[in-house]
Amino acid sequence: PQIKNTTTNYIKNALGYANVQADIVGMEIIGSRNRKTARLDSDLDIVVELKGDNLREDDLFNLLNDNDEPLEINGIKVDINPIIVEKSGTLKEFMKRSNEYDKEHTI
Repeated sequence: PQIKNTTTNYIKNALGYANVQADIVGMEIIGSRNRKTARLDSDLDIVVELKGDNLREDDLFNLLNDNDEPLEINGIKVDINPIIVEKSGTLKEFMKRSNEYDKEHTI
């Protein structure tokens, strides 16, 4: 709950600051922390599905991964990967592809 709440608040604040109208549909942890292969210095990768008008994933990525004030949770840097249905499919579809990729590329 802490990760979801902290990330949700961060996203809402960033979107509000940039005057971007978008709703959070859902979010999941991906990457090494999801696979349980993270090192101590691994970041936390979170994919978040957003819904709104005229959203572009690359613009959202740049907005949500501010290098001046990156999101950290318990000292761990958080990378936020925003997706929209029109570009990457639903969160469920994205997670299916991500899990299949992990299975194929995990030693």
